Amino acid sequence: MERALTSIIWRGKQSFLVVVRDINERKRVEAALHDTEERYRSLYNDTPAMMYSIDQDIRLVSVSDYWLKKFGYERDEVIGRRPTEFMIEESRRRAEEIYIPAFMKTGELRDIEYRFVKKDGQVLDLLLSATAARTADGKIQRSLAVMIDITERKRVEAILAEKSEIQETTFESMSQGNSVYDGDTRLIAFNRKFSEIFGFAPGFLRVGMSYEQVARFIAERGDYGEGDVDTLVDERMNTARSGKTRRVEREIRDGTVLSIWRNPLPDGGFVTTFTDITELKQTEEKLRNAKEAAELASRSKSEFLANMSHELRTPLNAIIGFSEIMLNEMFGKLGNVKYKDYAGDINQSGKHLRDVINDILDLSKIEAGKLDLHEEVLDLKTTIDSSMRVVKERAEERRIALSTQIDEDLPHVFVDERKVKQILINLLSNAIKFTPDDGRVSLSAARGRDRGLKISVADNGIGMKPADIANAFVAFGQVDSMLSRKFEGTGLGLPLTKSLVELHGGSLRLDSAPGEGTTATVRFPPHRFIAPGRPPAAHG
Repeated sequence: MERALTSIIWRGKQSFLVVVRDINERKRVEAALHDTEERYRSLYNDTPAMMYSIDQDIRLVSVSDYWLKKFGYERDEVIGRRPTEFMIEESRRRAEEIYIPAFMKTGELRDIEYRFVKKDGQVLDLLLSATAARTADGKIQRSLAVMIDITERKRVEAILAEKSEIQETTFESMSQGNSVYDGDTRLIAFNRKFSEIFGFAPGFLRVGMSYEQVARFIAERGDYGEGDVDTLVDERMNTARSGKTRRVEREIRDGTVLSIWRNPLPDGGFVTTFTDITELKQTEEKLRNAKEAAELASRSKSEFLANMSHELRTPLNAIIGFSEIMLNEMFGKLGNVKYKDYAGDINQSGKHLRDVINDILDLSKIEAGKLDLHEEVLDLKTTIDSSMRVVKERAEERRIALSTQIDEDLPHVFVDERKVKQILINLLSNAIKFTPDDGRVSLSAARGRDRGLKISVADNGIGMKPADIANAFVAFGQVDSMLSRKFEGTGLGLPLTKSLVELHGGSLRLDSAPGEGTTATVRFPPHRFIAPGRPPAAHG
């Protein structure tokens, strides 16, 4: 209350009434009120939240500066309009049908999401809260609303929701069954395939159930095998709590074979993946049976060939020996000259048949990995000269010129002499066989660019198409059926030669063209050379 001091002042014949009032308290109140209004105005306009006031008709009477800035309007463009005019249709409908009636009753709204449209058409996601001031009779006089921009949050939530949906779809679409447990061994996620694999009844699995419940159900059904159920469950629980990666294979009740991977999670939980490998196991079993059958067949073939060799070689040796006696007329003249010719034919046919049997046996041994090398230090020039002498007579019969070109400084080699000689004779015989009369066959030996041994046998014979070269290396194969009628042979020479070269760690290559002849090139690795005075190293 103001205090007043009244006094009368006389001045001459006139008097004045003077009233002095103490207004300090009023000034203090006015100052406090002004300060409050300034703080309110500052809060209203400077806060990074959109604020507006509405009257009892739900029309805007004021908006904050930040609201205007955010929406892009001038103040006179919005005062007097309803806030719902700035909402999208769906938000406007919800506000008018639900939230405004509720607000008129309670005078309060808390954290309601609306979608507003800015002046430029951009949509904002806003979180709105409002409170009302009422008159003495309870009517709403004025209300204040505060809105927070959650557009970015909603965008991120939409992205996360989309990713979550993709992950959920992926999780459900996986061909493996998956289950995830937390650190307390409580089920927190599983997919449909997991339930299908174990044949769980619909509704049996639920988030929050314990691993022990699942393990007990499986144990009681017999999927863990025979044994005390409590013991089986305890074993699974101990393994689950170990925090270690684990992989096992298990066959369950219906014969399904599962590959089970369990991997620990950082929080102490674990994720388990169940893959149905029944078909894979069946395939492995078939392959194993097929392998055993093939090995049995191979052993049977080897035994048959060994028996056949013995049974055929015995009479063959007699045929060859007796034919040589008759051919050489060791016990006197045969009489008719044709007998001697027949004896020669018998002798050649017997030797040919013996060579075929030997080739078949050698190929069989190579396939079975039972043909061993008997390596020794060898003067290659001597072996080449010996091989040339073997085929010389055959070449002279058809006037085929033989020639050799051997580097003089070739070191000795560490090889199986009999097999290297067989390689050379096979290649020379092949070249002579497919070279016309008066043709040429040459053999060269030198160091290759890799410092290994290179031996080439070249002819100017009929040659072959590049596409037919692969068939030439197939056992019993002939490049052309016409050749099998024109040139005798079993088709074993090149396959056997290639295998013998590879036994030494080398390679055989053919270069050929029809009508231009063929060049067979054998390459042995550098370690086959033996330096003078240095002992050979062992090579597998």
